[in-house]
Amino acid sequence: MGRPPNHVLVIVDGSEAAKRAVVEGEAIATRVRRAPSVATLVSRGDPAVGCVRCVISVARWNQTLDEVAQERLDEARSALAARQAETGFFAVPGRGADGFREAARSLGPDLVLVPSHGAFRRRFVRRGEGSPPA
Repeated sequence: MGRPPNHVLVIVDGSEAAKRAVVEGEAIATRVRRAPSVATLVSRGDPAVGCVRCVISVARWNQTLDEVAQERLDEARSALAARQAETGFFAVPGRGADGFREAARSLGPDLVLVPSHGAFRRRFVRRGEGSPPA
């Protein structure tokens, strides 16, 4: 498997598979004496587009999306057994595969875990061995 990762990132989406990925990411990070990072994607609308009613509507929608993202991160936090205080929790703007890539680029992990369901099957992606799932 090569050298151990210095930074493990787990992408969460509120699913049971994401909770399992958090537990697995924590186990990997603990073996190398590191704390994992946990991120969820938030697909916000542009509040500067349209009429006043549209701007208000988009702002409310974005607030709802931020609340959902916080709930996802809270679920991930509760799934962690140890290192909760050391773990970084992030709501990253983005959507789908491009959002995964941007989260990985901005947070700089050596290893990314993505929950296994739907179009994305849990994969381990290491820096220098490709990019997060497309």
